[in-house]
Amino acid sequence: MRNTSQRTALGLVGTAPHGAAQQATRAQQAALIALNQWVAQYRKIARVALREKPQLVEKIGGMARTAKTAAQREAPKKAAATRAARRGTLAPEPGAGAVEQPV
Repeated sequence: MRNTSQRTALGLVGTAPHGAAQQATRAQQAALIALNQWVAQYRKIARVALREKPQLVEKIGGMARTAKTAAQREAPKKAAATRAARRGTLAPEPGAGAVEQPV
């Protein structure tokens, strides 16, 4: 067996602890990935189960939507335009049907 100075010169000192640290880091990262996957699945299930109680979804860290998104607000107009296009007619513009008559 070589003495410490020879092992240091060959770069052999410190490799075992360094390798153990890398293994511990890999194990920690794998555990964190598994935990994140579990939490994501838990939140999906909770969102469905607590659909009628958005306050409880917020308590477990989920975002509860309190108002419709812009896309949800525009969806009825888009659907009406699509239906009208399929029928071969143009969808009326809002307010286009009402023509003011002079009195």
